[in-house]
Amino acid sequence: MVRDLSVDFAGRIRNSTLKRKDALVPVFEAIVNSIQAIEDAGMDDSECLICVKLERRGVLDGGMSDAELTGFTVTDNGIGFDDVNLESFMTADSQLKERRGGKGIGRFCWLKVFDEVTVDSTYRDHGDLRRRQFEFNLNSSSVDDSVIDAAQGFTGTTIQLKNVKRDYLSCIPATGKEIAEHVVQHFLAYLLTPTCPTIVVDDAGEKTYVGQVLEDMLESGVTRERLDVEGHTFELVHLKMKVGEATTKGSMQACRLVMCADSREVTARDILGLPKGFGTWLINNHGFSYTGVLTGGYLNDHVSADRRSFDLSAEEDGLFE
Repeated sequence: MVRDLSVDFAGRIRNSTLKRKDALVPVFEAIVNSIQAIEDAGMDDSECLICVKLERRGVLDGGMSDAELTGFTVTDNGIGFDDVNLESFMTADSQLKERRGGKGIGRFCWLKVFDEVTVDSTYRDHGDLRRRQFEFNLNSSSVDDSVIDAAQGFTGTTIQLKNVKRDYLSCIPATGKEIAEHVVQHFLAYLLTPTCPTIVVDDAGEKTYVGQVLEDMLESGVTRERLDVEGHTFELVHLKMKVGEATTKGSMQACRLVMCADSREVTARDILGLPKGFGTWLINNHGFSYTGVLTGGYLNDHVSADRRSFDLSAEEDGLFE
C-alpha cells in the first residue's frame, strides 16, 4: 500500500525558531503574499493597494495610537485565496511560489509570534466571485474551510494576525511610522521598482505611506550598476540617504551594503576597506550616508530557508573574497 507522508503543522511550528528581534517577519510574510497576489491579478499599478493596520487593545477607528498593540491586519486587492493557493497553504514546503523565491514555510512563522491567524478572501471561480474564510492556529493541523458566494464585487484578501505573544511584543516598534520604516528597510529593493504597489501603514487612523517614507529618506535619484563576477551577474543600486540634523557622530553607519534575495533584505553589513573615518566625513561634509543594495540570481539561489542568511557552504569558490 502506498501512503502519503503527512506533516504535523503544530509540531513543525513549535520546532521552528524565530528570534525576538525578527518579530516583524510574520508581517513581512503577509505583505509578500499580498504583493504576489496583486502581481497575479495583473491590475494597473495605480490600482494596487496593500494596507497594514495596527490593531490595539480597546481601540476603535480613530482611537489612541499609544494603546497596547495586539496584532496586525493586512489587506490587499489581489487575486484572492483561490483553490490553488489553499492547496499550497495546506502543503508544507510547497513549491508553488518557488520561482518567486518562496520557500513554502512563511505561514509557519505567523504562529511563532501570534496566537491565531484568520483569512478572509474573495476570489474568482470560473467567473463567479466566491468568499473563503478560515482560521489557522496551533490547536489543529486542519482548517475549517468555509466558501460562500461573495457579496463584494472585487477580489482581495484580509489576513489578521491576532494576539501577539508577550515574548515578542517588546521587540515590535511602538508606532506605525516606525513600522513603515522597517517595511522600507526589508523591501528596499522591491520598493525601488516601478511596479511596486502602494503600501500604507494605518495606526489608529494615522496613515503612513511606505513609498513616501522612502522618498523622504533619499538625498537624490537612484543609480544602478551591473556587476559581472566569476560568471555571475549582480545589480548594485547606489543610494544617497539623508541624514537628519540631530544625527550625532557615530550614531549612524554611513556606508553599508544590503544583500537581498528575491527583492527582500537578508543581511546588511558595514562596507569594509574604507579609509578610517570616511563615513563620518561623508555625513559631516556632504550630509548624506551611502547604502548599496545588491541583488542577483546567485543570492536568490543561496538564501537560507528562513531568509535571514545566505548558505554559501556548498559554493566555496571565493566569490565574495
